[in-house]
Amino acid sequence: MAEAVVTVAIDKMANLLINETVFLLGVKGEVRRLQAELKRMQCFLKDADQRQDQDERVHNWIAEIRDAAYNAEDVIDTFIVKVAGKGGRRRSFMVFATFFRRGCQLYRIGMEIKAIRTNLGDVSQGMQTYGIKFSGGGEGTRESQKMLRKSHPVVEEDDVFGLEGSILETISQLKEEKMLRVVSIVGMGGSGKTTLAKRVYNHAAVKRHFDCCAWAFVSQQFSKRDILFGILAKITTERDRLAEFERKKEEDPVEILYEFLKDKRYLVVLDDIWRVEAWDILKNAFPKNGKAGSKVLFTTRNKVVASHADPWSIPIEPPMLDEGQSWELLCKNAFPPNIAGSRGSGRPEYEKPGKAMVRKCQGLPLALVVLGGLLAAKKSLNEWEEVERNMNANLNKFQQQMNHPGGVYGILSLSYYELPYYLKPCFLYLGHFPEDWEIPKKKLIRLWIAEGFVPPQFPTVSGEDTTEDVAERYLAELVNRCMVQVGTTSLGGRGRNFCRIHDLMRDLCVSYGRDENFLDIVPPRGTTMKSTDDEEDHGLTSPTEFEHSKSTNFRRIAIHHVNVFQRCVPLVQSYPKIRSLLCFKFQQSPFLIKADEQIFIWKNFNLLRVLDLEGSEFENEVLLREIGGLILLRYLSLRFCALRTLPESIGNLQSLYTLDLRDTRVCLTNVIGKMKQLRHLLLGSTVEADQDVLRRSTLTNLETLKHIKSEHVVGAGKGIKLPNLRNLGLIFQRSEDVDAFFKSPVLKMNRLRSLKMNVQSAGVSYPILEPLSPCDRLSNLRLQGPIAEVGKQICHPLAFLPPNLCKLTLESSRLKQDPMPTLGKLQNLKILRMHGFSYIGREMVCSANGFPQLEFLELCNLYQLEDWIVEGGAMHRLRGLYISFCPELKMIPEELKSLTTLRELTFGDLSKALLSRVRMTQEKEGEDFYKVKHIPSITFLHKV
Repeated sequence: MAEAVVTVAIDKMANLLINETVFLLGVKGEVRRLQAELKRMQCFLKDADQRQDQDERVHNWIAEIRDAAYNAEDVIDTFIVKVAGKGGRRRSFMVFATFFRRGCQLYRIGMEIKAIRTNLGDVSQGMQTYGIKFSGGGEGTRESQKMLRKSHPVVEEDDVFGLEGSILETISQLKEEKMLRVVSIVGMGGSGKTTLAKRVYNHAAVKRHFDCCAWAFVSQQFSKRDILFGILAKITTERDRLAEFERKKEEDPVEILYEFLKDKRYLVVLDDIWRVEAWDILKNAFPKNGKAGSKVLFTTRNKVVASHADPWSIPIEPPMLDEGQSWELLCKNAFPPNIAGSRGSGRPEYEKPGKAMVRKCQGLPLALVVLGGLLAAKKSLNEWEEVERNMNANLNKFQQQMNHPGGVYGILSLSYYELPYYLKPCFLYLGHFPEDWEIPKKKLIRLWIAEGFVPPQFPTVSGEDTTEDVAERYLAELVNRCMVQVGTTSLGGRGRNFCRIHDLMRDLCVSYGRDENFLDIVPPRGTTMKSTDDEEDHGLTSPTEFEHSKSTNFRRIAIHHVNVFQRCVPLVQSYPKIRSLLCFKFQQSPFLIKADEQIFIWKNFNLLRVLDLEGSEFENEVLLREIGGLILLRYLSLRFCALRTLPESIGNLQSLYTLDLRDTRVCLTNVIGKMKQLRHLLLGSTVEADQDVLRRSTLTNLETLKHIKSEHVVGAGKGIKLPNLRNLGLIFQRSEDVDAFFKSPVLKMNRLRSLKMNVQSAGVSYPILEPLSPCDRLSNLRLQGPIAEVGKQICHPLAFLPPNLCKLTLESSRLKQDPMPTLGKLQNLKILRMHGFSYIGREMVCSANGFPQLEFLELCNLYQLEDWIVEGGAMHRLRGLYISFCPELKMIPEELKSLTTLRELTFGDLSKALLSRVRMTQEKEGEDFYKVKHIPSITFLHKV
């Protein structure tokens, strides 16, 4: 984490030297020397970061460097604020022109930078004095974790909870009679990957199927020689062979193992493999063209490792336990078998605190096992309730007492330490958000960029990656490492993409974030806080949420508004280092930010980069009038705020990247054109604009503009003239605006990635969609409103859709011709949503081998649909299916039974006859249940 902080400071100094050189006369040398010193420190930090949990001296050394980097960032930002502080840099330069004032300012900056350099020198000297070295591994917590976690296939758990389906699926893949394949079990730490692998490895059918089997534990640090010779030792029992292997230990073990396996059908389990490089080192020992049916099975937290090892294999992900399974597993570990009933499920008084703790674990098996071990020592209901009140602290304390670094937080922390430096702040940032919060994906990415976690990109006309593209890859990497989950908010709704993090992972973010002075969470006024330095619990209901450190050096603050009766923002103490302030509300009532609190923000938090005041009320609107003084702001959200106008001073926000005005009644004025760096302008149907304010806009860096009434940007023969626009959302109320847009330069420039259009007036429809056809960079398209169908069209109206669409949503299209044969030809389409009246025909056919990449299909509000046919080979990658409000649909397609990739099926409001055919009631299968019984998750949203 310190490496990321130092990198940001170095980059900031580089920008300062380039952009503010006119103001740095006399101190430029000091800035360069500090930059060089931090670069030297950076070389040591990567290895040091991996060892700080093993050596307290290293931990403290890293903290000192991190604080020095923070201090350097403070000096630079304060300098920029004072230089640009009174109405722009040109005017500020005139203010600073007098020798005395400019000289004092430069002298002060020079002295502060020199003090930081002196401090860094002392840190370096201390490293040598106290013998802190980074060569060599050494024994420590990480080695203890490895030893405690080392798996052995002979260790059997008594019971398996929720893994039955995964066991059958894994065995099925292992028994496929093909050349060497890699079967992967993927999931977050503690999710049951190794338990599943053990069960499969020891299954009688598996032992019969393979000539020989071996198990190896890999982990993060491993020896190729030890792993491969260990496998050799397990797959032979012949003494002569073992003696021969011992004699050959100096030879290449890859060749020896390859020769031994090439004539055998073998199964090798590689448990806990972390990196692509680890597989590349080991893979040549396993013959590709040996005996048919040989398999390598490995467990990993990283989906990239799985796809790299075998791109054609579908990873198996053990499901989280449901509440019933979780309670059963907790009771098994908390109560001895002979008395489990007396204090477990048979005693309601134990169930109440027990099930509250179970919900906190969110189905993570390891957390439930550790919690059960903790509760096993608690003999009374009062003790259970005490554990519930302070669950996270109790888990940590229990594991420390048991000398158990292999416990739940120890296991999860391995994923954090394994992250590359640039992902650590991105991961910790998730700790700002409340538990179980659905984090909008786009918002998270824009916040990361505003914080400086993602290096800026400078795309050219040829269309290289934007900074948002890089941030998307960062998020994808966290998802692939099973640290973050992604999904959509509601299958029947607009399908907004969101991220979610397991509560225990979030606790890890908050814990490490506070330790690094990275973030803090402030509860509402009136809520008693517990200091992390205090011993006593002061009655707080959620200790992890609102444990509060006495430090005031946090860089980011999140305010969680949890009490419906408390409508005031608590700013309980001064945070002089704050860079971000984010507010979260849990109900409809808004925050009320009092006038004195608004004054406090703009006077004391003038180094803010992120200000998210979503859902706030402003007493006397003091902050809004003065918001132009926060000149370092990059992200400003005023969503759901009761605003009518934007203050003139907002034009001073020359560094602003994102302005969110959705769900406000603001009227845009020409002041918006002053924000030259603006990348994302988020509006809505309630936002108005002065005439031509955007049509003659100078926002040449704008990449996102949505959702804006079309007359504000097109019409009167004028099109959109925003050369870098990539994401566009338009609301149409006039036919002439639709026609004007389809002739607009923005389509001809071929830069759009996402386009969402909404027709809101009767009699207005989309013309022939041919102008969209050349937009081969368009990956996300939403068309809401009628699509014109000419009487004797040669081709379907959707035949002109761009070829590289990945996501398509149609709503109220009122298509009479079946769209599926045409849409099935889109080779890259992964998500298809057919919403209300998008198709008004009676029959729908998914043609053979159509939709080759489709993963998610949603059919909603197709009121005339009676027959849905899926031909062989269609949608063979489908993973999720949602069907609702199709009252005339008679039955589900026969071909569903062949879609082995289908993991989730949701039935909404459908006919009773159809629902009766596909469900099991009182152990009796419906007539069509055989079509869906292979699907792991089937949900019925309405009772029959």
